[in-house]
Parts: sequence; structure tokens; C-alpha cells
Amino acid sequence: MDWFGLNIYSIPLIETIEKSLLPEKIPIVLSIIVEIFGGVNGDYGRDVKQTSYISSWDPKEVADFHETIGNKETPLVKLPGLAKHLGIGNLLLKDESHRFGLNAFKALGASYAMYRQIEKNPQIKTFCTATDGNHGRAVAWMARKLGRKALIYMPQGTVPARVRAIEKEGAEVLLIDQGYDIAVKMANTRVNDGNKTSENRSWSLIQDTAWNGYEEVPLDIMRGYWTQAHEITKQIGKEKIDVLLLQSGVGSWAASVVIYILKQWQNPPLFIGVEPHSANCLFESIKAGHRVSVESNVTTTMAGLNCGSVSTLAWKILKNGLIGSVSISDKLGCTPETLRAWVKKSQAQPSKPSSNTQSTEERLAVLERENKELKRTNDILRQAAAFFAQAELDRKQK
Repeated sequence: MDWFGLNIYSIPLIETIEKSLLPEKIPIVLSIIVEIFGGVNGDYGRDVKQTSYISSWDPKEVADFHETIGNKETPLVKLPGLAKHLGIGNLLLKDESHRFGLNAFKALGASYAMYRQIEKNPQIKTFCTATDGNHGRAVAWMARKLGRKALIYMPQGTVPARVRAIEKEGAEVLLIDQGYDIAVKMANTRVNDGNKTSENRSWSLIQDTAWNGYEEVPLDIMRGYWTQAHEITKQIGKEKIDVLLLQSGVGSWAASVVIYILKQWQNPPLFIGVEPHSANCLFESIKAGHRVSVESNVTTTMAGLNCGSVSTLAWKILKNGLIGSVSISDKLGCTPETLRAWVKKSQAQPSKPSSNTQSTEERLAVLERENKELKRTNDILRQAAAFFAQAELDRKQK
């Protein structure tokens, strides 16, 4: 299929509204992005369903394992207020803030992969990984449950609170002065050196990104994430989902969700990858048509997504599984606190008074604002369509 990548700060037409992109206006831009990608057609998931190394996966077996370590289904929250603001029928948010008490879904992947590693080699004594926070805390947490040690490499820019959270799980933390990709290389080297000097290969690298020669563990981590997709499937029931926005660092979680849904749902949604502009390896890879590495030695408010290379396993799925990719700049000023405020406001905001309680002047003012917003949105969409058409012509002429 033909690929489309959208970086909302690289398109001239978007620059005209950049100054007005206060945090409360971001949903409007996201809805415009959805409208643009919603017009792209094609059987983009066809080849993904046939991915050979996925065919033997058993999501129930994975979910059953997670139950043995105390997993509880996390809620799928409806946000009607924010959906109304976006102008869409419904908006659902999978709330992972209480998963295993670790406030993240990462433990689903790490725990399953570590369990599989112990099954294959009970002599493992130390688990090692590189992480910005959530994955490392999950590895440390599971290592403690298994009675093993954990050594966690953390890149520069890691906030002290994340370091403390991992140390609280009993792990040793090594904070380096370089980026995530270098931290991964250092962790891999430490494990290789440890296994050279120990009997029975007592060290194990638990990394969620894959590269040539290292795919077994990342594949098990991706399998572990299936429990979350399994829950979502049950929670949605017969409700139709049109668009699914998937955050992406190295892409393992996004790829896991894509392959699960494409194999399990009769009417899968459009999948759109989302990542920080400062570490947009997926976006650049999609634009280039092959895996591209970018500098990850940067600071971003989307710290857990600060990765410079897409996992080789994830890329095999995402290159044919996504309808497109979005790269978002920190210039939007959208911090985690802003997002939480949106959610709380959306859930708590009382409905507006009906029109018959408003004065004629008030109703006219509301209609004028809505009309102005619609005109601006239509102008943006028209220019976006022209932009993509020209980009496609340029691509074909190369």
C-alpha cells in the first residue's frame, strides 16, 4: 500500500494555526488528523494476518498466566465530554494506572517474557534491561517476585522519581549520560560479559526492542501485551471502533495490539501510530519505506517514547499494519498533567444548558463560533488534501 505520514509541525498549512494551539485546542487538531487518515483506503492489514511467527500465539494462555500473578482487568473508560469536544461519537481510554500497582501496562510484557526465560533456563540469577522507567520497573518488580536480581540501565534525562520507583523494587540502577539506544547496547554488553564468566548463562536480557539475533525475548514481551488487547476486546463487545491511536516508542506494544485485533476482530479499525517529534523513528521509517534510526539523545515530555529505532519485529507488523503515523511536537505543551486535567474535566463537566434556556444573543454567539470553527476546519482539510496529493505526485516522480 501507499504510506502517508503526518508531522503536524512540518506542514505549512498547520503553521497558520500553530500560535493558537493552546492545550485545550489539541483535540481539534487530533480530530482533523483522524479525518485526514480516515479518507485513506486500502486493505492495509492483509499481509500482517499471515505473519508466520505470530500464527502460534495463544492469547488465552498468556491471560491465564497473568491471572496467576494477580492481574486484574483494567477499565476501559468512556469520555463523552471530550468526544463531544472532538465532534466524534465516542472516545474510549484504556486506563492502565492501576495495573499490578505499577501504573503501566509494561508489566504484562516483561512478566511473561521473564516467566518464559525461567522456564527455559531455571539457572538465571540476574535480569538486565535498559529503560526510561516503566519497563525497568516492571522487570525489577517481576525479578523480585521470582527471587532474582535486576540490573537496570537508564538513559540521560530520566527523572529522579522513575529511578527511585525502580530502586524501591529492589533493583540496581545505572544512570548513564547518553540516550536510550546506547543504554540498550550497554545492557546487552553487560549480559554477554556476565554469561561469559558464569556457568549456565545466569544472565538474561529482557529488552522490548528486537534486532538481528535478538528476537525471542521481544517476541514474548509482545505476546504478553496480548492480555490488554484481550481485555479490550471483551470490554468493547459489539461496539464498533473506527480509529485506534497507538503510542509508539520501539513499537512492540503497538505491533502487538495491531496483530491481535487484525486476527481477532471481524471489522478492525484504522490504526494510527503516535510518537514524539523529537524521537519519531516510526514516522521517519514510514516516510522512507524502511527502518530508519533517529537521534534519541534528547529530552521530551513523552519520555517513555524517547526511542531512536523501531524494533525489527515491530516493523514487520507496523509497516503493513498502520494506516499512517503522527509525529507530535512538545511545542504543544501537552504534559501528563494537562491530559489528566482533560480527562477529569471531560468526566466531571456538567452538560450545557439547553437552547431554550439561552437568550437569542447567546445562541447566535454559539452558532457563530461553531460556524467559524467549521470553516477553519474545512479549509485545513482542503489544504491537507492538496498537500497529500502533491506529496504523492512527487513520490511517484522520484
